[in-house]
Amino acid sequence: MSKKNKDKLLNSNEINKFLIKNHPNLILEMRSKQFIECYVNLYIKNLLKESFLLTRHRKSKVLQARDLKTTLLKNSIKTNKFAYVFEKVIKKK
Repeated sequence: MSKKNKDKLLNSNEINKFLIKNHPNLILEMRSKQFIECYVNLYIKNLLKESFLLTRHRKSKVLQARDLKTTLLKNSIKTNKFAYVFEKVIKKK
């Protein structure tokens, strides 16, 4: 794996694995994969940046699931799948 791929949160190989597992008959062009890589990496960086601001606002150094959940809800990402994941994470404590 090249250094360029190590810096990314999602790379072309992971997209291929996902497609094979979930949509085996689907084929993406290289430019489509590149767009997905860039979009996901940028989205995650921005999500973490905003969530860390909430963490600092609480005067904490630990990013908690509630920080991520608040940021996702603030950006109008409301889905039952996310709610389930966050409830599971919070209940583990």
